[in-house]
Amino acid sequence: MISFESDQFSSSDELLKQLLFELQNSKKLFSQQQLLIARIVELILRSRPICRQFNGNIWGIYQEIYDQAKQQIFQSITQDGWQGKLDKINVSNWKNNLQKQTFKAILTDERLKQLGLEAQKAPPQSELRSYALTELIRAIQLSGKLCRPYQETFAPKFYQLLYEEAVVITFTYVCLHIELYDPERGKGKFMNWVNFRLEKAIIECRRKFNDSQSIELPNLKDLETINQPEITPLLSELLYRYIEEDVNQVFSQIHIRNRPDANFRAIALARFNGYSWEEIAENFQLTVSTLSRFYQRSCQKLAPLLKQEFQS
Repeated sequence: MISFESDQFSSSDELLKQLLFELQNSKKLFSQQQLLIARIVELILRSRPICRQFNGNIWGIYQEIYDQAKQQIFQSITQDGWQGKLDKINVSNWKNNLQKQTFKAILTDERLKQLGLEAQKAPPQSELRSYALTELIRAIQLSGKLCRPYQETFAPKFYQLLYEEAVVITFTYVCLHIELYDPERGKGKFMNWVNFRLEKAIIECRRKFNDSQSIELPNLKDLETINQPEITPLLSELLYRYIEEDVNQVFSQIHIRNRPDANFRAIALARFNGYSWEEIAENFQLTVSTLSRFYQRSCQKLAPLLKQEFQS
């Protein structure tokens, strides 16, 4: 039996390749092969991008994700896709790709939420908070769940500039305001909170990069003009989504007396979709004046909420 120790090799990748060769050519008993695979998995995860030790320890959600990664990589190693190709494989690239694929599969929205809540629990400005936030940001990047909003609106090169800046702004917001994440909002999904901030950051970045155009918040007392050219398509779409999702049912609860179906959400979305006041009034069997008065009062009532949401 050949035994490979790490000090025999100039890098862990060389050791990894030797262990893979040994496994590929192995005639060991099944139990011995399992031990060899476990050693390979340990070596692969030694350079893992997340679930690193903090003060020499790993615990809780970090331990759970690490254990899950071990199991998944173990299963991947037992498959035959890599065997017989070691001479052609760049082991370093193979290892890195295997790590990325594994963590991308593991890092569901629920896992990201758990990491976010773990960061919330850590004392502000502490080393533990810094560690937890670093783990969270890396996990978001690995998950592949960051949206890429408004791609079709810009030229590819310009969009990439906007997007990279927006991601930095978003991650900074997450780190500075993680305590604002509420797991009861956004349909309970952590990435809804992150991606909503990212969409807002895209608009902020366009303001920065495109000085020739002034992007202003829509006049919240006059939302019926939302389809007019002066309203930026980006902000219009963001506002539409916010009203449509109505996470806390704020917009659907504001309605004409004894007519819960004739609520602000339904009316605003109808205006977004290009329906005239006459068409909306006919649909609800109301007069245009009744509908208009209700809508204007609702806009005034909701203006502080919308301004806070879109300017925060």
